[in-house]
Amino acid sequence: MGGMKKIAIADDHALIREGIKAALAGTDNYNIVGEVSDGRACINLLKQEPIDVILLDIDMPQKNGVEVGQWIKSMQLNVKIIYITSHVDFFSFYQAWKLRPSGFLFKENALEEILLCLQQVEQGATYFSPETEAFLNSNQHLVKNFEAIHEKLNALSAKEKQILLHIANSKTTSEIADELFNSYKTIENHRYNISRKLDINGANNLMRFAIQHYDLIKAEVSDDIRDL
Repeated sequence: MGGMKKIAIADDHALIREGIKAALAGTDNYNIVGEVSDGRACINLLKQEPIDVILLDIDMPQKNGVEVGQWIKSMQLNVKIIYITSHVDFFSFYQAWKLRPSGFLFKENALEEILLCLQQVEQGATYFSPETEAFLNSNQHLVKNFEAIHEKLNALSAKEKQILLHIANSKTTSEIADELFNSYKTIENHRYNISRKLDINGANNLMRFAIQHYDLIKAEVSDDIRDL
């Protein structure tokens, strides 16, 4: 990454954006070419302007930082992602981490670490702040659980995941059939195959599994839709 790098900031807090700009103002290596306050505006900016690095918050309106990161990956843009976020629920953190960003900072220390992070990323390395590393390490039991469920869900087809999401929303077979324009028997066959692949016995246990892992299932369905 030679020459002055084009940086964009996506954060819904103006004070954070101003703080980052101030932290980078004394360098000749980085040119901030855009700042936005929501995910949809971030995607529009990335469509219009070639960006080297996006400094991306997770919790934003319109589209969150995970959705923006997923869009960047799906479009195969040559842009480095550095997440700069407040402490979020671990599932949101996990979704962002799963995208393999180039950097990850918590806002509490971001202004002190942003230059070091950018330098590491510029050299082709990744930079996770000590706080984000500690947050990840202290939740390894959740990572293992998420990965195990993810592996199970990988056995399902896109249609089966979609039906499982409807089950998580307490939809009956008839309601799912109407919504997906399928016959009752077709949905029942799908339910049987889902239960078999997940090694779950009984409709109540299947619903319990779907509700318990709703966020993971929803994320899987979103990935499948984006890949179509």
